[in-house]
Amino acid sequence: MSDLKTAVERRDATMAPAAPKHVWEMFIRATPQEVWAILTDDETTPLWQHYNMTSKTEWVAGGAITFHVGDRAMIVGKVLDIDPPRRFVHSFSAQWSPDVAADPASRVTWLLEPVGDKACKVTLTHDDFGGETATSKAVGGGWPEALSRLKTLAETGEPFYVPAPVSA
Repeated sequence: MSDLKTAVERRDATMAPAAPKHVWEMFIRATPQEVWAILTDDETTPLWQHYNMTSKTEWVAGGAITFHVGDRAMIVGKVLDIDPPRRFVHSFSAQWSPDVAADPASRVTWLLEPVGDKACKVTLTHDDFGGETATSKAVGGGWPEALSRLKTLAETGEPFYVPAPVSA
């Protein structure tokens, strides 16, 4: 143990810290095809509705993906890879405030894997932030809520909205 302690303490100070990477896994009682249909329907996708966002996506490699509040683009990106109903990768450039708008685009990867006949595992990975950025810090709370809305809609057919906090 003392050798390990010494090695850690002597670690090269120039070593770069690990790049931020957010990974969430969720099991949903719905087929990958059913979950895919929700994710790729700009009219029903539950991912951003809590924030009154609407989405517009060109569902082809190279296509634009944009989330709006009213006329204002809040998140913009491009479809980087699409393999229905298994995999969807898009860039993510947050625009909701000046601190995140200054960040480089990051990457979001959706992976849907069948689990038996009537369920799937959804893995969402948000990475490639270009280091510790305002965006890498900001997205950690939004994705679990969005995935919960996806799960609820896929399993019940009913949208789920997390109530906004009440001011004291």
